[in-house]
Amino acid sequence: MFLQTALSSAVLPRRLFVDINSTVTTIFQFSSPATLENLAVRGNGEILVTSGQSRLLYQVSPNPGDIPILVTQIPGVSSIQGVVELEPDIFYVLAQNITGLTVIPSTIALWRVDLNQLTVAEDRTVLQPAAIQLVARIPEGVLFNGMCRLSPSDNSNLLISDSMNATITIIDVHTGIYKTVISNPLMEYLPTGLTVGVNGIHVHGSDLFFTNFNRAIFARIPISLRTGEATGPAQVVVNGTAGDDFILSEDGNKAYLALWGRNEIAEVDVRGRAVRVVATSPILEASSAVAWGRGLVDQNSLYVSAGNSGVGTAMTGTVARVDLR
Repeated sequence: MFLQTALSSAVLPRRLFVDINSTVTTIFQFSSPATLENLAVRGNGEILVTSGQSRLLYQVSPNPGDIPILVTQIPGVSSIQGVVELEPDIFYVLAQNITGLTVIPSTIALWRVDLNQLTVAEDRTVLQPAAIQLVARIPEGVLFNGMCRLSPSDNSNLLISDSMNATITIIDVHTGIYKTVISNPLMEYLPTGLTVGVNGIHVHGSDLFFTNFNRAIFARIPISLRTGEATGPAQVVVNGTAGDDFILSEDGNKAYLALWGRNEIAEVDVRGRAVRVVATSPILEASSAVAWGRGLVDQNSLYVSAGNSGVGTAMTGTVARVDLR
């Protein structure tokens, strides 16, 4: 979530069914930035993290105690939101200049980050940063937020949510050509509460799943895997879940939502249309996104980008691990 102050004006969900069976561990806490926005796990198990308050892209080891690596920095912006891998170690990040919830449109851009160029010494000193390249500027956006690939077999197209416009944009990373493909009432925000509608987005099969933070819903809409356009009506899967970003299980039957401001991670049973809390901890105070581990020891664990204030201390950007049981 973009703002620490968002909690005071957000529509908070009803109390969910709680079945706490998970262990939450702090992997690393940054002194700055204060909160983290999104994350993606590399094939080598290391975790890329972004912040709505920083133009720096960091890599965090899954081993607590290891120092983070500054992978690269995006010029001319103050914020990085989504981060998505389309090819092995080829990531794309959405960056912009933002103050509060106000974005300078001319700064909204998609960047390519090639981690194959990253060289790191054994002591985690960066010898050569990742190579970056501007893909396209997208000044029509108002509050671009979530991002995902169109399908697992598509290495060209990304989908981007606009939380204020209530739209989904598709962009071809090779040509830089983009257009709005979905505009849906369930993606809109209500007149009251934080003006953040559609937020996290992920595709499974031919369904685009999405959260709407303001409306506190988790929903889906069928789409074409060729054009990204809707092929049918959107439907609510569950209500009462003011989720930020999320991740789906491999079979698409479960979704794990970061409940920003609730100190919780929720599990949605997509078929059963039920929701329960599976992890709760002060470490998850401003949890904003989740991603699966990619190693043998953490393949059933979730990594979470968050912010944590602790007792009598300033909020710090936090990467946590949730071991599901």
